[in-house]
Amino acid sequence: MRKAIRPAIGTREKSGVESIHAIDELHFKTAVKTEHFYRPDHFTIMFVQQGELVINYNLGDIHLRAPGLIFTIPDSQFILKSRSEDIKLLSLFYSPDFVAETGIHMTGSAARKFFGSGMPPYALLTECEVLIVQNLMQILNRIINQPCPHDYNNAVIKNCFMALLFEVGAILTKNIPVTQVRLSRKETLTIEFMELLSIHFNVERSVSFYADKLHITVRHLSHTTKAIFGKSAGEMIDEMVITEAKNLLKNPQYNISQIADALNFSNPSFFGKFFKKRTGKSPSEYRVTIV
Repeated sequence: MRKAIRPAIGTREKSGVESIHAIDELHFKTAVKTEHFYRPDHFTIMFVQQGELVINYNLGDIHLRAPGLIFTIPDSQFILKSRSEDIKLLSLFYSPDFVAETGIHMTGSAARKFFGSGMPPYALLTECEVLIVQNLMQILNRIINQPCPHDYNNAVIKNCFMALLFEVGAILTKNIPVTQVRLSRKETLTIEFMELLSIHFNVERSVSFYADKLHITVRHLSHTTKAIFGKSAGEMIDEMVITEAKNLLKNPQYNISQIADALNFSNPSFFGKFFKKRTGKSPSEYRVTIV
């Protein structure tokens, strides 16, 4: 594989989230498009109060009904498939830097481990959980968007946020027995592989690259991902690249050559063969179907 270069076009959307922001369903309906690929650089806590959403999150579909909660981390793949007309929700977007400022040093890696052990990042809430989560998110929404004029606004926001974050953690891990909270070696390896993949997939497609980074053999890595996800490491790499390629092909301002370069293919022809082998269509043919 040729030497890694900086992609000519971006494959990771910058959100502009530098601190913490709260939005309601009106903003969600106007800002978040259906069938649009997102790979944001921030964390999200979304509480569905009414209605339902279908979300493709990290290549798997999640059907989230009220009262439901979903927690997403930076560099995760996110596609809103559909939402009901009566959707009512509250969302918080916050940056890793904001988390660090609160004293909770939770990067993408720590978040995956905190919400690990095979637990999906979403849950239906009990009546008691609804009361707590809804109140905390409403308080944060009001303080962030309509701050009261006093010297302790930031302290109030950070402390409410910390309370909410630990409540979310308790909700998402409540069904995991204490004896299972510790991640297995396979789970830890898979987490580390996914972290590396989210950073390097648009540059490195060799399983040996990731195996070397993890200090294990190619066979061991593929055996581990097969056991956890039912897919080999190579299949997961290809799936990530194809998903990103499809997203870029939806944007008419990028030509095939630019997309091939952004995904670090040596030339458009090689990219075309890679894409067609895995989708049954050339990039140009696929682009025609989505126009």
